[in-house]
Amino acid sequence: MRNAAARASNFPRISWRCSTEGKDDDGPGAPPAADQKSPRGKSGGRQPLAKHLKRERIEHDLAEADKHCEACRQDLRPIGEESSEYIPAQRIVMEDVCKKYACDCTIKTATKPSQPIEKSTAGASLIAQVIVAKTADHLPLHRQEKIFARHGVDISRKTMGGWLAQGADLLDALYGWLKEVLFESKVIGTDDPGVKVLDEKLPFTRTGRIWPYCGDAEHPVIVYDYTTTRGRAGPEKFLKG
Repeated sequence: MRNAAARASNFPRISWRCSTEGKDDDGPGAPPAADQKSPRGKSGGRQPLAKHLKRERIEHDLAEADKHCEACRQDLRPIGEESSEYIPAQRIVMEDVCKKYACDCTIKTATKPSQPIEKSTAGASLIAQVIVAKTADHLPLHRQEKIFARHGVDISRKTMGGWLAQGADLLDALYGWLKEVLFESKVIGTDDPGVKVLDEKLPFTRTGRIWPYCGDAEHPVIVYDYTTTRGRAGPEKFLKG
């Protein structure tokens, strides 16, 4: 898992556009106008994009014919520039190339770090994107399939379903560790929120239960468990021992 996490930035990834036009003149660091009062505790203007993001400078210049003033017949001189920042949607394919060497008696090939799912085109960051989009952002796989398609990437919901199952296996060790931390709590709180579940045996959806088990202030973790009903057998099994 450590090797897989280290490779998280070396696999296909998508980032979404979050800012478009130029910066406002009254940006976060600019003082308020004389006839305006800045709200207490709030900074005006658009917030700048994070400094850690990779930046590429693209310059836009006037045509040579436009650098001359028709009125005073003088050449225009540079006095500054206006800039704006945005994040375009991206599709990046990383290619692992293993160099091969040989002599009269042997051949050696460089090895690459292990992938989360061997012989798969999905890297750690792409698998994490699918998992977070489904569980945290409530985007079912058929919607994610359409989103990827709009970016020219053909990934079926069946393929992503396989990634979810294999990703769960990879995260099982972390899940077990979180349970150990949870069980050190003096008090554990839980509830039984309902969730609609598709069932091939039924012509309609049924209600399953996702139990969030919350630790105390000294052990601030939340561990989820799924059961088909709200019966006591589910919590008894999870909290056994």
